[in-house]
Formats: sequence, structure tokens, C-alpha cells
Amino acid sequence: MKIRISLILSIMFLLFCQASIAASSNAETPAGIPLVKVASFIDEYMADYIGATSPGAAVVLVKDGKIIFSKGYGYADVAREEPVNSSSTVFEYGSISKAFVYTTIMRLWEAGRLDLQTDVRDYLPDGFLGELRYDDPITMLDIMSHTAGFEDYLFDIVLPSPRGLPTLEQALKRNRPAQVYKPGTVSAYSNYAVALAAYICQRLIGQEFHTYLMETVFVPLAMNHTSAHPTLQDHPNLSQSKATGYYPLKHGGFKPAPWSFVPLYPVGAINGTAEDLARFAIALMPDAGQRSPLFEQEATLTQLLTQSHSMGPGLTGFSHGLIEWDGELRAMGHGGNTIAFSSQFNIVPEERFGVIVLTNAAMEMDICSGLTEALIGKRNKDISPATVDLPSEKDVEGIYISARRMHQGFLEFVGYLAPLRVTAMAPNQIQLRMSAETATLVQIAPYVYQRVDADGPIFKYHFGTVYFDVSDGKVQRVSGDFLPLPTKRATPWLITSLLMLIVSASYFSIIPLAFLLRRWRKRSSLTKYEKRNMLLVLCGTALLVNNAALVVRMLLNNYRSFSEVRIHILSNYPLMALAMIAGILTLLAWKQAKPSPGQKFFGLVTIGAMLVLTALLVDWQFLNLL
Repeated sequence: MKIRISLILSIMFLLFCQASIAASSNAETPAGIPLVKVASFIDEYMADYIGATSPGAAVVLVKDGKIIFSKGYGYADVAREEPVNSSSTVFEYGSISKAFVYTTIMRLWEAGRLDLQTDVRDYLPDGFLGELRYDDPITMLDIMSHTAGFEDYLFDIVLPSPRGLPTLEQALKRNRPAQVYKPGTVSAYSNYAVALAAYICQRLIGQEFHTYLMETVFVPLAMNHTSAHPTLQDHPNLSQSKATGYYPLKHGGFKPAPWSFVPLYPVGAINGTAEDLARFAIALMPDAGQRSPLFEQEATLTQLLTQSHSMGPGLTGFSHGLIEWDGELRAMGHGGNTIAFSSQFNIVPEERFGVIVLTNAAMEMDICSGLTEALIGKRNKDISPATVDLPSEKDVEGIYISARRMHQGFLEFVGYLAPLRVTAMAPNQIQLRMSAETATLVQIAPYVYQRVDADGPIFKYHFGTVYFDVSDGKVQRVSGDFLPLPTKRATPWLITSLLMLIVSASYFSIIPLAFLLRRWRKRSSLTKYEKRNMLLVLCGTALLVNNAALVVRMLLNNYRSFSEVRIHILSNYPLMALAMIAGILTLLAWKQAKPSPGQKFFGLVTIGAMLVLTALLVDWQFLNLL
């Protein structure tokens, strides 16, 4: 009897499995990959990149409320050859953390404790934001679409050590960026603004933001390997299973990098596994007619996933903070980068499909963006130029720089290092160029261009559809968001600045060597006039070396604290004062020493070179102590 029952159950199980396979054989990813083939597809895709662009990665797919694929690739720790496990290896989520801030905002909105269109200053202590450039209100919707108007702030974003890590409130007060755009006008990605929103939530909730997430999100969703605390204080066990992050080396291989400790922690400090993040994705896509465990009302989730800001006519934008994916079907999510981790998280609500990709390499795009695109799909695969009359492609030619940049401080120059160049190529066709990468786009609607070809990861995975906002015959902004060069930084002045820098840097590099060579050959003592002139030259050389070291230090590691480089800024003041004194002494020595016409000429050239260098340092804010 028992054998007969077992046989019947076995037959029923086999029939059930066959039925399940048959039912799922027609199911596909949004990009059209059959689910029965998706495992082999991902394996083949990852084989090209694991060990090349990242030591390891975890990939998880969800469909209809379940995890349908979960796998680790490569190594979590190269030296120990520890493999990645998608259910237990902990990664830094980076800016995916912001999705939890937006979820919290919507929960408070649902409870009637927060209004999305009220000025956020109403929820803050008086004067918390300091002096703002505009009187216009900054709303939560502005923050969620990154249109609060704040400049980017490149210091103290990530610390390599937990020592001295400030509280969220302290971090917000210490690093106040300037408001440079009118609220609601320019989308300039802002970590500060989102951290400010999290702080407001924290004040309304009455407990630390990381504690709130642990109690109301992570635990209820069984995200048992996740922590939002910047040092994992509330879940110290995670440090034992956390992957090592790496810098990819130029000629191959990887260099271990420190963990990231984020002062504005709600915007980028969550550590967790890929499967835990998949549980969050599932919570955002409940069964039809069912409410999400994240919200009390079904309508709240619907509101969260509704577009709240568009980058242009018919373009993607933000769904209450979640970044919309430019794919065949409507999708949204968020990417993330820390010092040595990269990640991508996206959901397609219509298909109840989600993709989670976590890697332990800095600035990895081929796995994070590439695999996501391969699974979700990209919009308008085959594009031909429109046959209707369209504006001239020459209308959009120009040089544009990112709206997300520093405006105050010497790092202003960074925004001009890799501008976006737009060149008209043929009727309704333009070329985009940034650094050494290019892309070709065709115009499909007035001032809307679609990418048809790309060279390099920046354009391969971004700038799929570009909109030029044209008013009064001039481009006001490029979706993304990029802006025309400011008037004070127009192309002629940028070229002039570069030439001035080359001339002054060459002079203060060559002349000291020439003086040393002369001294070595003639072994004669310098005249009083020459000594004073040489003092001025050495002041210029010292200024040049000091600020060159400052720039190099920041370019080698842009995750620095301002306190690390403050000494360079402070050193400029005494060096400039000494140069001024040396210049005056040089001029006074003319009457006493009676220098030759040649000596006078070099004295005047030295003074001129010093004035040029000083003007550049002042203009580019190398004396700004922030």
C-alpha cells in the first residue's frame, strides 16, 4: 500500500514538474530571452567579464513574486579564492540605498505625516540649511527628482575608515553645498538632498534612520543579511561574509580597496546580499489586487512607481526617486557605486520581473548595466531618421558640461575636464563625444535624438535617448542633465586659461633649472637684484608645485576629506604674500642694482608670470577654504 501511494505521488510530482516546465517554456524576460534558457544566457554573458571587469558578482532574477535565478560568479576575495554566494556574500549597495529613502518618504506620505509638495524647510530647525540662493520652496518631489538645486560636493562623500564618522545631522551641517539652480528647473544628482530627506524622515519617525529600516523593512521582508548602519554596528556578523572590494588595474588584474564608510549614510551605506535585495524587489511587485508589505494601501505603491519627473517629451525620468530604465517595457530602479563596489537594481512591474546585479569592483558597467540591458531590453532597437521636417541638427551643436558638479572651491575645474561635445554630422544626425568615447544619434522627433551606435561604455549604456531643450534658438539644457558652458567659462576663456597655465607653469619650471645650470657653470655669486628676482621665481615654483600636488592627490583619490587637502589651500596664502614682497623688492632693486636691460626684461617677465599664475589660482578658487 505504501509503495503504491509513493508511486502515485511520484507520478503526480513528475506530471506537475512537466506542467510547470511547459507553462514556463513560453515565459520570457522583458528582452525576449526564454526563462528556460536564461541561466545559460547569464552564464555565457558573465564568462566574458568575470576576472576582467570585476573579480566577482552576484546575479538574482525575480518573477511573479519568486526568485527564479540566483547565482554567484567569481571571487568575493581573490587572495583566498573565496567564491561569491548570492545568498550570503555581502556587498555594498551604494546608491541603491536611496530606494529605501524614497520608500520611507512614501510611507510617511501615506500616513499623512509628510507632504510631498511642502517646503522641506518647514520640517527642519530654523536656519538648518543656511543661506539659500533662491526663496522658492524645495519640496520632497524636487529632492526625489534631484531638482533641489544644490551643487555637487566632492569632499567627505566616502571615508576609508570609520574613525571620526559623524552623525547624519553633523554630516549635513558640516558639508552644506551651495544652492546654484532654482528649485525644480535642473536635475543635478544630489547625495546631500536625499540625505536631507532621510534626516527629515528621521525627525518625523523619532528614531535613527538605520534603526527604522531594520525594524520596519529588513526584518519584515526577511532581509536577514542586510544593514543600513554605516559601520554594520547593528549587524556585525555581516563583516565576516562581506566581499572585498577592488580597483581594476589598467593593464589587467585588481587591487584590493578599503570599505566605504558614508557620512551621509542613508544615501549609500547599506550592505547586504543580492537575494535580500531581491526580496525588496518582490515587495515592490505584489500580486494584482494585493498590497505590498511595504505599504498599508495599494495606491501608495502605485504612486511610488508613477513617473514624477520627465527628462523631456516622452522620455524617461524619475518615479518618485526611482530612476526609470530606457527599455522596451517601463522599468525603474537604481544603480550604485562606492569606492570599490558597483551595483544595479531594476524592476519591471508590468511583468513582475526584477534584476539584481552586485559586483565587487569600482565603476563596473559591463556587468551591472550591460547584463541588465540584455535582460530588460533597450528602447527602439532599430531607428531610422524621421521623414517629417525636423529642426536642423546644427541647432544643438556645442559644448556642454554636467549640471552635477562643484561650483564653489578649486574642484570646480573637474567639471570641465570631460565636457560633452555635440557635433552635427549629417541631416538629422549628430555625434556625441566625451573623453575618447563617441556615439551617433539620429533625430526622431523635434530635438529628440536616439542612439544608433556607440563606442565606449559611457555611451553604450547611457544617452540612449537625448532631448535638447531649446528656447529662443539656444539650447538651455541637454537631458541627462548637461548645460551650456557658463558665460564666465565660455570656450575662449577656457582656452585662454589653459594657455596661461601652460605659459606660467613652463616658466616657473624652466627658469629655476636655468639658474641652477648657470650657477653650476659659472660658479659666480648672484647679484642682489638676481637674488630678489630668484626669490620671486621660487615663490612661483612653490605655488605651482603646491597646487599641482593638490590636484594630483584629488585625481588619484577623489574620496578625500577636505581636511586632508586643506593644508594646500592654506599654503597658498603665505606663498602669495611672500611672492608679493619679493616682487616689490625686485622693483626697488632696479634703482640700487642698476640691472642690465636683459635682467630687467626677465624681472618684468617673472612678475608678469607670477601675476598670471595668481590670477588663475584666484579665478579657479584655489584660495577658497569652503
